[in-house]
Amino acid sequence: MPTTAFTAHEHAAPGIIEVYGQDDVGKTTLAMEIARHFRQVVYFDLDRKGIPAEFQNAAMIVAQPTTAEEACGMLRDLVLLHDTSIVLDTLAALSLSADLQAGYGDNPEPYRLSRYFVAELRHLLLPLYQRRNQLLLVNQLRELDQTAPGGPGESDRR
Repeated sequence: MPTTAFTAHEHAAPGIIEVYGQDDVGKTTLAMEIARHFRQVVYFDLDRKGIPAEFQNAAMIVAQPTTAEEACGMLRDLVLLHDTSIVLDTLAALSLSADLQAGYGDNPEPYRLSRYFVAELRHLLLPLYQRRNQLLLVNQLRELDQTAPGGPGESDRR
């Protein structure tokens, strides 16, 4: 496997590990290997692929929220109320409830979801650090539609 398949975010806050890369390069496997070293783990299966077979025996709780708001609420409760480590896999699979209700499906405006998630995460940085919890963010790089609203090509359409 090429060493460039994974990138750990070097500017992440203490207690946060971000793993991102292309589809099917082993991001979940890497995250689960890291999670094996944590005492208690809650695994957010956001893309609904399930836990990889080699980790089925690991003692962990699996959560499958359906919206970004539900995932952030569960994340907030876990960070503030429990001493646990959390794996969020794959952030790119989340959608805001308003987008789902409008029938947009697979996150038509990824920048809006990113802004929402970052705003929620800001409130959790201090408690995450104080409790010495770990948060593993697994994200898949996806090509953006160059003509999507808010996307890089939007100004070129005029």
